[in-house]
Amino acid sequence: MKDVSISVRVSQEVSDFLEKYFEKKGTGVSNLIAWFHNHMTPIINNPAAEDSQEFGTRMYKVPSQLRVLERLNQVALNNLKGKFEKNELCAILDVKNDGGMGLTHDPAHTLTDIRYIIMEIEDAETYENLGDKWEIDVKSLCNKLAELSATETYALNLWITDAWEKDNVFEMAEELSKSK
Repeated sequence: MKDVSISVRVSQEVSDFLEKYFEKKGTGVSNLIAWFHNHMTPIINNPAAEDSQEFGTRMYKVPSQLRVLERLNQVALNNLKGKFEKNELCAILDVKNDGGMGLTHDPAHTLTDIRYIIMEIEDAETYENLGDKWEIDVKSLCNKLAELSATETYALNLWITDAWEKDNVFEMAEELSKSK
């Protein structure tokens, strides 16, 4: 089927949401519409199915789940304050210069599993002498990262993305390196 271009009007709140959680607003709208279409078509075609009631209940819960996710992210980010030195954070930002998200087929797994960042740091040490570049102990940094929870890893990934999007990586590294 041929793709068709459409135009939509959204509230400022929705626009802010799309900007925050997707690389581009248009991408966010496209992904959300595609997701909605893929999940709603079976329900629309068979409204009596048990799945339609379960889906409706799940959809009703999404706004509150997003608020909980945002709060968990704030708490986890606060927990990260002072855990890393500024140069360690700069090294992390350096290896994640793709903007941090590195989305794959399973972003929920990728964004919450610290091993992905650790592997990139180890590769950067092997091939680019990351420790010398940022004057850090790479093994110590990897050990600190390995202690992060999945929630803290997710918060770190969002922080990386924010730092690159706001184009003030050094200031954000300075701020996060300070104790609570």
